Amino acid sequence: MDLLREVRSQALDPGYQRFHDRNPDSTKRRPVGVGAVVILLVTGVLIGMAWRSTAAREPLDARERKNLVAHVQSAQAHESAQQAELVRLRASVNAMKGTATPVDDQDGQDSAVLALTGPGVRIVLDDTNAAPNGELGDADVRKLVNALWQSGAEAVAINGHRIGPRTAIRTAGSAITVDYVSLSRPYVIEAIGSPQTIPAKLADTPGGRWLTYLRDNASVTYTVATRDQISVPGSKASVSHASPRR
Repeated sequence: MDLLREVRSQALDPGYQRFHDRNPDSTKRRPVGVGAVVILLVTGVLIGMAWRSTAAREPLDARERKNLVAHVQSAQAHESAQQAELVRLRASVNAMKGTATPVDDQDGQDSAVLALTGPGVRIVLDDTNAAPNGELGDADVRKLVNALWQSGAEAVAINGHRIGPRTAIRTAGSAITVDYVSLSRPYVIEAIGSPQTIPAKLADTPGGRWLTYLRDNASVTYTVATRDQISVPGSKASVSHASPRR
């Protein structure tokens, strides 16, 4: 019982008691400094500003995200439409290929083998009354034919002989030949194409200007007339196979 009374009367350790007796103000709370208050206030202000900036940015971010999504969806829709158009065009091309007659199926002959009829121009060349050294040659006729192709002609014939990609226009003696068949004067060149555009385009080609020069300076007959309907025959010459000489 004496031990219990002693413990209750001396609950505080003697060492702590002696320290308290020597430093009676040690247990008093020290006041918070002004610097600490300032730091707390600044920290609070910064946190508030950060929160406010984040809150204000959220609607803008949402709009930008919405616009970006709309742009991506629009691009995807455009790509899908382009793909569908590509599929449609391919199907159309395949359908046209299925109905077209290949040139190779026509006994190996080129497209000039077919006779054609349509509007165009009729050209007459004659050097019967030409001045000395003004006679027409194969080079003059080739220049005119090339000029007609440049002017948009779709088919050309000379004195009833169809001109194709493999047609030879040459001079044999004093005669001009087409595929080695001699032509007689006058030389009549017929070309199917637009009567509205061929004459003007022809006059502006090197071949057209050369024939105009011969007409004005060498008394060569050179006339160009439009026709509502011109018929050109199919080519009789064709080459289906060729091999080099050994």
